[in-house]
Amino acid sequence: MDIVNPDQLRMYIGIREGIDLGHAMLAVGHGVLACYLQFIDDPIMELWESHSFRKVICLLNDKEFATARQIERSLVMTESGFANAETAVVLAPRIDKEWPHVVKWWRLVNLENFTSVQLHDKGIENVENNEQNGSGN
Repeated sequence: MDIVNPDQLRMYIGIREGIDLGHAMLAVGHGVLACYLQFIDDPIMELWESHSFRKVICLLNDKEFATARQIERSLVMTESGFANAETAVVLAPRIDKEWPHVVKWWRLVNLENFTSVQLHDKGIENVENNEQNGSGN
């Protein structure tokens, strides 16, 4: 095995575009745990867990998501509360030279990726409006 700098080990979580913030958060939490448990005996996973524990969360369009599903040492997450839709792909930690080149082009997630339209589609605007008016439940 190559010499590994544990500070360079990362787990990538690709969230499918169009998933609302709440389901994205669930996918990340469930995905990290599922990936860890799937590869718990892998030496790279052990090193990642004990020295790095770094994660990179990206937003993937449908084409990127389809590509990510095919990457070795990946898990596809589905969400029962979201009609069993595929919400995320989790890539187990690996040494830098083993990352596929496409990963470098994935967009990092930030709150601006989750537009107000997506949030409003889930009825969040009602909660926000009620809080602003002092009538939150």
